[in-house]
Amino acid sequence: MKTMSVKLTLNEKLRLAPFIFFSLFYFLNYEIYKQNPPENLFAAIFKMLPVLSLALYVAITNSMSPDHLTGGIKSLKDLIPEEHLPCFVMVGLMISSLGDACLIWRQSLFVLGVLFFAFAQCLYIVAFSGFPGTRSTKELFILVGMNAYMCVQSGMTSYGMKVLVMFYMCVLFTMGWRATARFEVKQTIGALIGCIGAISFMCSDFLIAVNMWVFPVPLCEFLVMVSYYGAQLGIALSTTPGLDVKTDL
Repeated sequence: MKTMSVKLTLNEKLRLAPFIFFSLFYFLNYEIYKQNPPENLFAAIFKMLPVLSLALYVAITNSMSPDHLTGGIKSLKDLIPEEHLPCFVMVGLMISSLGDACLIWRQSLFVLGVLFFAFAQCLYIVAFSGFPGTRSTKELFILVGMNAYMCVQSGMTSYGMKVLVMFYMCVLFTMGWRATARFEVKQTIGALIGCIGAISFMCSDFLIAVNMWVFPVPLCEFLVMVSYYGAQLGIALSTTPGLDVKTDL
């Protein structure tokens, strides 16, 4: 097997610096490794910032304006990618950040947060569309999704919540399937990173559901946020033009 070195450019690494900084600040300032963040506006803002910084990364990296790196951004219109993958991923990241803010208020705004994330998943589905993949992959995601829902639904007392979670899991696992199908067809580094990000997203949300309706998960908030921020990072990086090269897998 031949080796292949694929690296981000210096400018791309610098654009990821805000994501790393804001993520570390959120984890350390609010001690996510041992407690839930406080339910206040500042915690909501700092929880949003890592994902919003990824949206900016996608926008700038995929902008069609040739003078972004040297002449600066001329207008907000220059930040809108023309290709459908980065465009829908960028908007999906922005919508996800609204879901992040809502979930700071874990009880009162939980349903609204789920709806924001469902919308974001639909945008990611559109972003990853156009690649049929294999039938076995589709069936695998259907099977895993059904079993995941059956694992958590027994702990729900509200019929409305059961319907909401069923709907959300449908779009979540569809997103994972589309990202995986895209990798099956394209076989590129970017598609692989996006696939890993999508699966990490599924794991993150499944942890939330298990912790809420099945049994308490140790270090749940920490594990959820690590897998969630990693998922969004993978999805954002999948739009990087320089990573659209074939893998050896």
